[in-house]
Amino acid sequence: MPHRWECRYSSSEMLYLELRGDEVITYLHHSPHDAERFAFADVLAGTQDAMIAQFFGVAAVAEVKAAIVAQRDEPPPLTKEQLREKRRAEQRRERTDQEDHGRGSTP
Repeated sequence: MPHRWECRYSSSEMLYLELRGDEVITYLHHSPHDAERFAFADVLAGTQDAMIAQFFGVAAVAEVKAAIVAQRDEPPPLTKEQLREKRRAEQRRERTDQEDHGRGSTP
């Protein structure tokens, strides 16, 4: 599993994203000492999804999160589709429970 991603930031510059310690860092080739740092928890929560997708591609969002999870040995976070489906299932269960209670309360 990769722990470093790169992209062409401009015609003369590369942008890198790496997992280091418990952070995700991004930096330009000419200035690695000026890296931007993001906590794993923030990246897993989706706060950097747009930036990662814009510079490294949509697939990199899932790759980065999977690499973080693999490094931390935790279950992977649910995707947005999985969260939506989970919410829908909960709403269906609540509706069914309400309907069942409504039927049982009539004499």
